[in-house]
Amino acid sequence: MVLYLCAALLPSLSWGELPISSIFSEGAESVVLIGAAADKDHPIVGSGFVIHPDGLIVTNYHVVKNSRAIFVKFKNSKHYSAARMINSDPEKDIAIIKISNAGLKAVTMGNSNNIKIGEKVVAIGNPLGLESTVADGLISAMRTVENGRKLLQTSVPLSTGSSGSPLFNLNGEVIGVNVSGRTDGQNLNFAVPINSVRSLMLSAGYSDPEKNTGFELYTVKPKDTLYNIAKIFNTTSVKIMKLNNLPDSKIIAGKQLKIPTNR
Repeated sequence: MVLYLCAALLPSLSWGELPISSIFSEGAESVVLIGAAADKDHPIVGSGFVIHPDGLIVTNYHVVKNSRAIFVKFKNSKHYSAARMINSDPEKDIAIIKISNAGLKAVTMGNSNNIKIGEKVVAIGNPLGLESTVADGLISAMRTVENGRKLLQTSVPLSTGSSGSPLFNLNGEVIGVNVSGRTDGQNLNFAVPINSVRSLMLSAGYSDPEKNTGFELYTVKPKDTLYNIAKIFNTTSVKIMKLNNLPDSKIIAGKQLKIPTNR
């Protein structure tokens, strides 16, 4: 009975769901601070995230439109000042920019068609320029706005600078791009479903890297952790767990793990 009561006090996570701290540790490396300006007197600060290892980053169109220069900074302080926009959908307020670097750690994109009202979500962004800020909330509703456009309404706290940040589900998958909020209400914010980003990638000539994932085998060493293995191979613990059908992050020395080769 004592064990039952103690267990009841623990946070409830369904199979495959991750604690927010793990989502942050896995996802923050792929989130960037974006600085853009149409002129030197009116800089805009926003967020973005890597969607393809070849240097593709998604953000909001309003962050980078008409910009003379686009600046990108990663959590590890690496920065790039020659990013360029390669595709956009102004109506949906999303844009894809590219930097001249390959081998980047991309997020895992989920399927926004499977979203459920009431499910918990997590955002990582740069509100007011405060880098790598994590916040959580719920999918409050799914809205259809002008021209039949779909938006996810969330209760995740967002501020200026959060525009373009990723919206994660508890499986560590990005299901939306945070795009706007209502200033006349509290925690009334919106995100573009991630499937719209997939369409934009395809029209730019890039395939979803998740679709053609092969693997290589790695033998677990005594002091290995799933997080450290993912870091060595420039992938994520979530991807390794999914590929190996692992119920949690526990691994056993001597066992072989499949490591995704398309990272």
